[in-house]
Amino acid sequence: MASDTQRQFQTQATPAGTPTPQIDTDMSALSNALEDLGKLRLRAETTEGKASLTISPTEAKQCLEAFFMMMDTLVIPGIFASAMDLDLLRSLPDIISSPYVRLDPGIHVIYYAALHYGLHQTRDPGHAMTQAAYLKLLQHVPAWLESATETDMDGYTAALSAWIAVNNLDYQLSWKFHLKACYNLRSKGIDAMDVTPAHTYEEEARRDSTRYLYWHVLSTDCLFRLFLGKPTTLKWTPQNVRPPSIMTPQNMYPRPTQVMLSCVWTNYTAKAASLINWIDNVSHQDQSCSVSTKTDECCKELEALIADWKMEALLTDTAVKFTTRCLVADHIMNIHALIVGLKRVANRIDGVNGIDAMTLRSARKVVHTLLDFEREGNSEMGNKEGPSTCFVHFILFYPFCAIFTLYEHIIASPDPSLAEPDLQQLEQVAAAMEHSSRTIRVELKPFAKTIKALNKVARTVQDGRRRSVSGGGSTRSCGILNAGSPDSAVQQARTQDAGVAAVVPDLDLSAFSDAWPDFPMTLDGDPDPLGFVRALESDFVGRNWNGELWD
Repeated sequence: MASDTQRQFQTQATPAGTPTPQIDTDMSALSNALEDLGKLRLRAETTEGKASLTISPTEAKQCLEAFFMMMDTLVIPGIFASAMDLDLLRSLPDIISSPYVRLDPGIHVIYYAALHYGLHQTRDPGHAMTQAAYLKLLQHVPAWLESATETDMDGYTAALSAWIAVNNLDYQLSWKFHLKACYNLRSKGIDAMDVTPAHTYEEEARRDSTRYLYWHVLSTDCLFRLFLGKPTTLKWTPQNVRPPSIMTPQNMYPRPTQVMLSCVWTNYTAKAASLINWIDNVSHQDQSCSVSTKTDECCKELEALIADWKMEALLTDTAVKFTTRCLVADHIMNIHALIVGLKRVANRIDGVNGIDAMTLRSARKVVHTLLDFEREGNSEMGNKEGPSTCFVHFILFYPFCAIFTLYEHIIASPDPSLAEPDLQQLEQVAAAMEHSSRTIRVELKPFAKTIKALNKVARTVQDGRRRSVSGGGSTRSCGILNAGSPDSAVQQARTQDAGVAAVVPDLDLSAFSDAWPDFPMTLDGDPDPLGFVRALESDFVGRNWNGELWD
């Protein structure tokens, strides 16, 4: 990052009403983290020719219109459309290449982001032009960050770019864009906007639009914290930022779906963010209850949220538009993934290695929803905007925590018959991912190979247990822990890993060499499949899948 940009980051004033100088320290850390993003460069040897996007103004305009329609399926309908100058974007295809028109660098990033999402719809996610639009976006990132002035659109640009990076398997790059969004919120005082009331109705209207951005970034921050092991960047309190208003002078007649999604989204985001804040600060509090107990209470409330709003009924209602069902499914999966992530964090703190019934239930819900949309996609072949594309979107982020949770359950379960339905579901996921890697996204091949390798591990372990049972052998109990008894759960968990190793048959390790080069072993030198699953998940969340494209 250019030195003048770094100085600009470091000299931003602390927002009014900020109660502690800790913010200045955090802002400095964010500034340092953004240096890497400012140094982003495409690798010429691996991107030569791929970043050249030749698109006619007519097709570009079609892509933009497709993007505008798609914005209603991004988290909450209208969250980005309310902040963007759509007329300006519509004019860009005719002037973007003109040497006589000077545009803010951030406009280029937004433009290619819009083209990328539009090409998702008009071409397909794996088309060369779709990839080229993403690379063009990355090319303009350094100039955007080096710009001498910040704009109100910077936060939206960074938040949108973060999700585009996720869709392109660039999880580590997505984190850097997320940091840029967090920096923008904090440098402009958006993370404390409601400490003082608005002075005019106009100011309140502007704030409400910005609240949607804040809550979107806060929700993303929770996902990074729980699924990619990143530190918490935004800390929410009700006094600092209120939830967005559902009814406003600009939107006096919100649609029922918008009301439901807005209420559900802010509810589960607030619950997750509050619990994460409590866990992060638990060492400074009087622990009147264990982390696991408090997490259980929160997760039960999250489950109730889905039931209270009858969200699952919408997924099977054929009278509901597909785009609406897709959006509802996204939130349902998000809630269940949060449950899995929160329970994992609590178990790590309390030293519990097992999987309780609630975690298993949520993991199964995520996988079941994935497969429902994949099956619907197979019944509507040829519809590029249909469920197959949504299936690819769904598998690119939080569902992996559910998939790996099921693998842990299968390998730890002493009764093969109890785990067989879950293993069959995961084998269907592998088949679906393999099909998608052939027909939609070739980049999914490593994912499909890894899932297939894990399925072989799980199938081999369970077949070995069946032979042991039929031969009169015994297995040690290492199944699902009783969530209602934390003390006994901890005691059982201490023997779980040993129990798994005791029933593991001989494995053909060469079958997994492509997916994982070093198969973990127990202390006795025996294969450790549970360690294999956990190590492979760590590799998944830590790997830069597109590292060959950029530095």
